[in-house]
Amino acid sequence: MEPWRDPTHESYHRSRKPGKHYCLGCHTACTYTAWGPWCHPCNVKRMTNVNKGMAELARSIGDEKMARDLEAE
Repeated sequence: MEPWRDPTHESYHRSRKPGKHYCLGCHTACTYTAWGPWCHPCNVKRMTNVNKGMAELARSIGDEKMARDLEAE
């Protein structure tokens, strides 16, 4: 499992920067994670979309295997 998919991963529970932060997706209070100020559900949605975009780019240059790997994450 990718670390960003795991809600129990330490990066979601240990603040990287002190103070109160708000999720860039849903604007609820959250900690500043390794991926920035994102709550777990919003970060999974964001990273999934990034992977889909990267899969499209890989497919556009003819790398079908990489595209499938990215879509499977």
